[in-house]
Amino acid sequence: MKQKFLLFLATLLAAFSMSAEDTGYFTFLDRGQNSVAISGLGNNMWLVSVTGGDPYALLSPLEADLKEGQNTVKFEYKLSRSLGNGVEFFFSPIAGGREQQFSLEPADSWTLAQIDISGSMNSFNWGKAGDQLRFDFGDPGSGTIQIRNLRIGAYEPPVIDDLKQDENGTCLLSTAEDLATYAGYVNKGILLSAKLMNDIDYRGHTEFMGTSARHYTASFDGQGHSITLGYTAKEKYQSLFSYFGGTLKNLVVKGDIVGETTHLGCVLGGTSSGTINNCTTTGSVYGAHFIGGIVGENHGTIESCTFNGSVSGKRSVGGIAGSNLATGIVRACEASGAIFGQSMTGGIVGENLGSIVSCRGRAYVNIESTDP
Repeated sequence: MKQKFLLFLATLLAAFSMSAEDTGYFTFLDRGQNSVAISGLGNNMWLVSVTGGDPYALLSPLEADLKEGQNTVKFEYKLSRSLGNGVEFFFSPIAGGREQQFSLEPADSWTLAQIDISGSMNSFNWGKAGDQLRFDFGDPGSGTIQIRNLRIGAYEPPVIDDLKQDENGTCLLSTAEDLATYAGYVNKGILLSAKLMNDIDYRGHTEFMGTSARHYTASFDGQGHSITLGYTAKEKYQSLFSYFGGTLKNLVVKGDIVGETTHLGCVLGGTSSGTINNCTTTGSVYGAHFIGGIVGENHGTIESCTFNGSVSGKRSVGGIAGSNLATGIVRACEASGAIFGQSMTGGIVGENLGSIVSCRGRAYVNIESTDP
């Protein structure tokens, strides 16, 4: 009788640990292949052993369409060493460019991981009954990770001391110091959405959002306010959002960026697998390859955005995006000013492998050579 009561109590506690906004718990389907061995430990707990290169496992499909606010993959984990680069989710149907990277730091005790996938859901039209995630476990090698209570639900924002937050945990940014502090948090992997409360002069600052290991995957609402930039880019991807996979809207970006490097944009430098909506940029950006008025290289969706200024580069240079890859969509955007490049240069997009819909190019375009 005592054992039955304890089992009932454990089940009850597990039920309460999953909020009303969460889906049911996922299970791993392919447990002994693809360079991983996965054992079920009971109570929605899994032991994953990485045995070789390209380790991954497919999760059980969604039982129903995701609801409003269900945009965050959540689980608790224990991990003896960092899994390094290449930890990511693939969004089925599996295809190139449909992935979102994240990182997991070592943790001796159960630690909550929350990965905002709202940008990927929008870009890949993912979240319907039957859709699946594939969990890729990173660099080749050996090691183990314990995972429990793997589900999708609403984000549970942490409470921090040195930034103002609203009742939903969204950071309220009013000064350049606030923005720099916020960048520090998100670059440590702490998922925090933000709203801009004032125009911010960010000239001279180089605390950008998103790193190669921790792409920006939260939501940022400019609320019509502006951020003014002014700096020399010394490394590729150095833009306001360096590596991006989240949601950005209603932001005005002004200023000038100069660099001899690649993957630069007034708003985003690196890969954008998220969504950018209703953003305006004015100013200039100068670099080498993959240079855009808004985005250097786009994998996601850019919609209802405008650029007015000058963009200069060598290859893959565009008024909105330097390069728009196969999963990229540029819709209802407009660029004016002047665009200068040696090859693969365009008023909206320099190099295009994706979709350009209902855009208007008003910029003067000068190409030093003719593309083959």
